[in-house]
Amino acid sequence: MPFHLNSRLSLKVRLSWGVAAVVLLATFAIATIALHHVRQQLEKSITEDLFQRLSAISDAIDLKFQSRRTLLKTLSDGFESVPPGVPTQLQPYIEKFQSLRDLFDNVSVIDPDGNVVANLGGALPFGAVNVADREYFTESLKLSKGIISQPYKNRYTGLPQVTMTELVWNQDGSLRYLLYGAINLKDQRFLDGLQGVKFGNTGYLFILNSRGIIVDLPDKSRILQHVDAQGGTNMVTERAIAGFEGTTTGPTRAGVLGLYAFKRTHETDWILGAFFPEAEAFASVNAIEKNAWGGALLLSVAGGLLAAAVIRQQLKPLGVLHDRMRNIDTTQDLQTLVYRPDEIGSLAKTFDELMRKQKATEQQIRTIIDNIPALVSHVDTEFRYTFINARVRDLYPDSGDLLGRSVQSVRGGELFAQVAPHLQKALEGESVVVERLGSTKVGDVHHTYQAHYIPDIGPDGQVKGVFAMSFDTTALTTALHKQETSQHFLRTITDNIPALISYFDRNNRIAFANATVGAWLGVQPEEIIGTHLESVIGADRYLYRASMIESAMAGHRVEFESELHLQGEERFTRTIYVPDIGLDQQVRGVFSLTLDVTESKAIEKKLEQLARQDGLTRLPNRTELQETLPMAIARSQRTGVALAIMFLDIDCFKQINDEYGHGVGDGVLIEFANRLKNTVRVTDCVYRLGGDEFVIVMEHLADDDAATGVAEKIVDLIRSTPFDETLKLKVTTSIGVLSGVPKENADAKTLLEKADAALYVAKAGGRDRFHLVVIHSESDKPT
Repeated sequence: MPFHLNSRLSLKVRLSWGVAAVVLLATFAIATIALHHVRQQLEKSITEDLFQRLSAISDAIDLKFQSRRTLLKTLSDGFESVPPGVPTQLQPYIEKFQSLRDLFDNVSVIDPDGNVVANLGGALPFGAVNVADREYFTESLKLSKGIISQPYKNRYTGLPQVTMTELVWNQDGSLRYLLYGAINLKDQRFLDGLQGVKFGNTGYLFILNSRGIIVDLPDKSRILQHVDAQGGTNMVTERAIAGFEGTTTGPTRAGVLGLYAFKRTHETDWILGAFFPEAEAFASVNAIEKNAWGGALLLSVAGGLLAAAVIRQQLKPLGVLHDRMRNIDTTQDLQTLVYRPDEIGSLAKTFDELMRKQKATEQQIRTIIDNIPALVSHVDTEFRYTFINARVRDLYPDSGDLLGRSVQSVRGGELFAQVAPHLQKALEGESVVVERLGSTKVGDVHHTYQAHYIPDIGPDGQVKGVFAMSFDTTALTTALHKQETSQHFLRTITDNIPALISYFDRNNRIAFANATVGAWLGVQPEEIIGTHLESVIGADRYLYRASMIESAMAGHRVEFESELHLQGEERFTRTIYVPDIGLDQQVRGVFSLTLDVTESKAIEKKLEQLARQDGLTRLPNRTELQETLPMAIARSQRTGVALAIMFLDIDCFKQINDEYGHGVGDGVLIEFANRLKNTVRVTDCVYRLGGDEFVIVMEHLADDDAATGVAEKIVDLIRSTPFDETLKLKVTTSIGVLSGVPKENADAKTLLEKADAALYVAKAGGRDRFHLVVIHSESDKPT
């Protein structure tokens, strides 16, 4: 829960505390900012002083080493008076310079092999001491010059020291001697000027070499130890060893915060460090801070007391308003109140206006709830009524005031037993909706009711009670029952119609399908409801129908035919799309009716075949000839390959009919047709025009002789064998032949007429023969 200031404290006390807090925070902020600035300036001043003092000490140490090197150089120059190769004379010579003991712990002369040949501290047997393995010896020979060694422990005295060397050369450039001067790091005479150096009372000076070895420190026991030898790492000294010079802040290994300054010497590359604890450096500032915070606290208390007195006086009218608001009389006439001409008066007026609006709103809500067609009530966690609308009161006119009474006492045990489980679920935080037969009164079973039980959840998340609303849904239930009956009636009709009936919406998703979809597509209607049309009929069929669907969605009635693979065979279907146009004249979807027209298509095809076929001879008839001959002519014109048109009839056929009857005549026609079909090529077409007239169309002829040969063969075949063995009936034929490549302007009618004319020429010549007409010359050839 969010924090709230204790409501038992008065507004005057809270405001006084607030003023005191503001004064305290403001004073604290100002003091903090000012003291922070003072601290920064003081830190800058202290660190600058640290670095300046450290620089002066560095210069002093460099000067000490420079003066000692000058003495060693002077001593080495005097070796010229000692004959070469006579090292025994060096001991008396060096003992003359006893004053060197004030500056060096010891001075020795070493030959190129590392043997000490003379010693200020007293003569040594030759070879008794050899320093050839010492770093200062090897490094001096390597660099061919004098050096200042790294700090080390003397192997004989155990004292920490550094060594200064100077080389003495022969005239031929070879090494004669190495002059060695040892300086004891614990000797007060060397660092005597540094022993009293302090920074404040607790600050101190320390010296490290570039490898992190301690050269000098107030704790002398750590000299020649690595700075990290006692464990841990000081990041500040690590920076100095890495090359940092200047000032910074940081903690010691013990966690003491302080100011650091670092400066390197030129002669030895030592690191001079100064440490000044922050607690001592900023002691004066810390004392000022404590005083400032104490003053801020006193100032805030004084400000709070003064504010309390002023606020108490100014808030008296607000207290009066508070008492009136707390004890407001709902029947009080708010119009007669007088308001102060200030903010509190404005607040009182605003509150009263809100109260008037609240009363008006409550009255409106009460009016609405009392007049809605529902029983509305509220019960607490003990199932006692805390609110009822007028319809509930009207339902129990003889029960008196229902507020505060239990549901069981008002509605009786039987009805309470029915609603108690739902009320309990609502008290557990669940919204409950139930439908039941009966009434809010026992014995009424002629109505249907829908009851809603809604938990009343308070700001703390706890259920305080239950809102209950009951609606009489008898009319709605009756209408739904009628609708279901109507839908069942329509479903029964559509499921038994031998057609696929469906409906899809504007998104092409199926919303209805009758039972035929199971027989046709192998799926149940409920399985495809909500499925996209493409998923049901397939991508190819959907793409084919896309334009028709689009047209139907635009409000047009669409009819089309298509093939559909049903039950293992291809079926022909006719589909009708009817747009579903709503009252707003917008297309909401499309009704689809698909009929299986395979049988009617077969009948149509059969009728079409009969219309193009001669019923007696089964040959193509005149209609077929009129459609196919123009195409044959066009092919011949396009390819330049000749064709032939033969016009035939049976000689004296009328006499055969008259003499032998139509039965014999029909037999002659059938036999004549069969002999023609068996004589020509498979690619040639034989037609019966009617009566005894026949036409043969031959394409792709190499020359005119090809047509002549076929015509001659037909004439011989018809003449050679009787048509009726019993009657010994002989039949002959006459043929008009038109052969060649038709001209561009030639048409089927003209060419048939020319072939017919050639037939009459053959008949005029005595029948039982053919007559040829060549198209390109139109001249007759002998028959």
